[in-house]
Amino acid sequence: MKAQKAISFIPPGYKEHENWQLKIIKDRCKGCLFCIQFCPQEILESSPEFNSKGYHPPRLKKDKTMDDCAKCGFCELICPEFSIFLEKIENSTISPSSG
Repeated sequence: MKAQKAISFIPPGYKEHENWQLKIIKDRCKGCLFCIQFCPQEILESSPEFNSKGYHPPRLKKDKTMDDCAKCGFCELICPEFSIFLEKIENSTISPSSG
């Protein structure tokens, strides 16, 4: 079985106290849209790209950042394919973006 790559969303203007990133394993997504429909902060949208199964995986809306995320983990709980999750990141692995 081929290893699946997860994509990461690290928001512009990253601050040291923000230590979570949203991970999506695009090829695991089956396009149910549960994560999008039930996100309490409405930060997700359907991507225009297709995954290997022919579905549109979710992505962070262009006008949203992880500051807008409640970090409640509901997207993780509701995803039947376990393709979306929050991951804690170490401050030393990411530097603040400029601008």
